[in-house]
Amino acid sequence: AMQRPSFTRDYFMRLVSSESSHYTLYSTTMLLGRPNFFAVVPIGIYSFYNVAPVIKRYISSYSTSLLRNIERFIDWAARHQTNAMLFANNTEIMLLPMLILSLLS
Repeated sequence: AMQRPSFTRDYFMRLVSSESSHYTLYSTTMLLGRPNFFAVVPIGIYSFYNVAPVIKRYISSYSTSLLRNIERFIDWAARHQTNAMLFANNTEIMLLPMLILSLLS
């Protein structure tokens, strides 16, 4: 039998601190609100860094020059992941007042 979820404060704190639930909420809010190009930036960066290891694993067995270039780009991006995530976080922070105003109007 499945255990019933307990909606305790600890449960909500884990839910809010989870990166995937945070970006799911952010993406949903931005999709339902007014179109904004800058809202795509954090979502795109986060999505890229989630998909990149999977892509690299699949293309590493092939040896075409295009796929080697893609693999090099993924390696380069992995070295700069901290800066990219900081940029995504700062963009999201700058968009927060606009998001709040759009939800209240």
